[in-house]
This record gives sequence, C-alpha cells and structure tokens, in this order.
Amino acid sequence: MNYNLRGRVKVTPITAEAIDSHVHFLPASFFELVREEEAGLGIINRAENGKNLLACGPGNNFAIPPVLTGPEQLIAELKKLGVYAAVLSPPPFIFNYHLPGDASALLAESVNRGLAGVVESFPLNFRAIGLLPMQEPDLALEVLDRGVDQYGLRGFAIGSNIAGRDLDNPDFYPVFARAEEKKAVIFIHPWDPMGGDRLSRPGLKSVLGIPMEAAAAGLCLILGGVIDRYPGLRFFLAHGGGALSFLAGRLKRFAEVRGETALNRKPEEYLRSMYYDSIVLSDPALQCLLSAAGSEQVLLGSDFPYHLGDTGDPHALQSIKNIRSLPAGDADHVTSLNARKLFFG
Repeated sequence: MNYNLRGRVKVTPITAEAIDSHVHFLPASFFELVREEEAGLGIINRAENGKNLLACGPGNNFAIPPVLTGPEQLIAELKKLGVYAAVLSPPPFIFNYHLPGDASALLAESVNRGLAGVVESFPLNFRAIGLLPMQEPDLALEVLDRGVDQYGLRGFAIGSNIAGRDLDNPDFYPVFARAEEKKAVIFIHPWDPMGGDRLSRPGLKSVLGIPMEAAAAGLCLILGGVIDRYPGLRFFLAHGGGALSFLAGRLKRFAEVRGETALNRKPEEYLRSMYYDSIVLSDPALQCLLSAAGSEQVLLGSDFPYHLGDTGDPHALQSIKNIRSLPAGDADHVTSLNARKLFFG
C-alpha cells in the first residue's frame, strides 16, 4: 500500500491499557523499495523453505514473520498478550550504516513514510519511531525534519554505535541538537556489539554482547557529555540499557575517585534522565533497573515479533506483575503511563 501524506499526520488520543514500546515493524513501502533497488541497498527479500527472509549482507538472514509486516495481524497478536497499543520501530538489521548516504536516506524515507501511513490508518493502536541515515549526519538532519514535521513520527531508532563510531562522537551533535529542538525521542538499539571474534561462540553475542553494547552506549552518553550538552533530549535505551543499571555502583565509584572532573551531576541523576524498556529477562534484573532508573523511566517492552527469540521477552507484561514490591501506581507507569507521556501525548 502506498501512502501519499501531505502535511503532518494527525492521530487521535490513545485509550489503551498496556502499551508495548518495543515492537518492530516493516511497512509495505520498505519492501517495494527493496524490490526496486535491492542491488543498491544490499538487501534481498526472498522465500526459502517456506519462510520469508531478508538478507542484509553476507550470512545475515533474518526471518520476516507476517506480523512484522501486517498491522491487522500485529494488533490481533498483541491483544493475545494483553497489549492494546504499541510503539513501532524498524528492526536494527536494516540500519545498514555501511551504505552510501543517499542510499541510506532513500531507505529511511521509505520506512518513515510507510510507518506514518500505518499510524494514520490505525491511530488508536500505534505510534511510530523512524529511521535515520546516521552515517551521514547532514542527510540525517533532512530526514529527521521531514519525519517529524511531515510524517508526525515521535522519534527515531539508531544503533548503539554508528559503523564503529560511539554516540558521543561530535559528528552526531547536530542530529542530537535537532532532535532536542523537535522534541523527538532517540531510541538506541544495541547492534554490532563490541567484542568482535570473541563473541563468535554460540550464545555469547546474545547473552553478553547485546547487554554490554547497550550499556556502552548509555555510558558514552554520560561520560562523553552528551546528556549534559542536550539536557532536553529524551534518550530511550532498548533492552533495559543492558548492564547499565548493574554498573551504577561502578559509575558512582568512578565519579568519587575522579572528583569534579568526571561528571557534572551525580551518577544516579544521569541514569534517571534516560528512559529504558523492560527487556532485562529476570525479576532481579528488572528490580535493579527500577531501583536505578525509577519507575517513571521504565517502559513495557517485548521486542515483538522477535520476543520468542533469545533476546526478547515473551512474558513482558507478566514480568512487571511479578515484581511484588512494586506499588500498583508504579506498575501502571511502566505498563502504560510512561509510554503515553513519551509517545502518545
């Protein structure tokens, strides 16, 4: 389906109970572009053994379940999990920061336009986070402006590093400044984790690489002065910020030893200035995150439709209910109120 959107997309207020803020989706416009430009994008969509696959580079084949592309099916499946609204974002395997800037901008435009169309068609169920060609910050600014002003996107998903460049690299300052100005959320998803070949053993990338990469991104924002530079910019860390909440004590000790030269604020203030999804996959880990960040900074997330994989949470809503020490009001913030404030207001 093609969506010809003229002017900013208008959406109606949400009335949902539980809202999943980490749900991946790829619109039809993305697949139309892949069919037309697959050579230039390095992305191939093919069927194999009855499965719909997306090849994004040598050996990188990703399953494309129907709910990743069908909004009606997605709504039905989320309701089975007790979720009635969601924040849609592109999956990280299409970040493709190795592409030339013009190709990446074309890719982002197709995704952003399509996501906006889905929100326009299902305003009670969805809001959307778009894609940016972060490897070319000048182009990213153009895409960001169009995404917010024309398409009504609530934010943008970016990688935890941009082709090896950490997020405190000054190259990205103009993008963060514009996002702060436009009140766009920056959703940081771990991708291409540090560790290289040392993570080649089965399980290490999922169990160790992803959480450490997410934590590294958060620490770069803190120690690299990005949060101080852009205090109004709302950073949203996927997968609970990985190991970041567990490292709060080490960050505090670092600041104590290094004194005033290390941080401009108390470490806990930095941790409580960012937002996190709830995908930490154990009750003690979720309690640690809630203790470090506060219940008003954590949003329900599952990684749907990859919630059944080795990094998603198939019991996201139940995970919140399992924290018996969490007051009912705080649980409401995590399951819906924080998402309403951040994305549906």
